[in-house]
Amino acid sequence: MNINGRDITAQDLIDKLHELNATWSVLMYKTIMEDPRDWKTWGGSKYKKRKVLNEMIDHFIETEEYEKCAELTKLKEW
Repeated sequence: MNINGRDITAQDLIDKLHELNATWSVLMYKTIMEDPRDWKTWGGSKYKKRKVLNEMIDHFIETEEYEKCAELTKLKEW
């Protein structure tokens, strides 16, 4: 596939998606940890919030950042 004059492979797209997911996880973590008490007041159901937390935890397990996993797991226990 050719995008903006560059040949892009399917693997290139997959790599960019992984990079995007990693960036999203880090930014969400920083935002949530600014004041974790606000997490409860954010919009959305508990199910959807736990799903977001689980996605972030999965990322931090892959990157072996277990301290962050522990903090996010605490947020799931409300």
